[in-house]
Amino acid sequence: MDTATDKQEIRVRRRWWRTLRRWERVTRPVDPELAAALARRWAELPEHVRTQAQLLGRNALGCEGTHGVFPRCNLLLPL
Repeated sequence: MDTATDKQEIRVRRRWWRTLRRWERVTRPVDPELAAALARRWAELPEHVRTQAQLLGRNALGCEGTHGVFPRCNLLLPL
């Protein structure tokens, strides 16, 4: 493939991913209250446990104690 064809293919793939992400946002709306809770939880996590693949506090609520990151916690207490 030549450079022009490579660049065109990259543009097509980027456009496809952007469209896919938009479609996902439209079909999977997030409750504003949940989004705020997730943002708060992510901000509370120590820097050393934040990673690009981190789910707790970014995409799901949960307790780090159940995943072995921190000491076990009482899930009956409100966050």
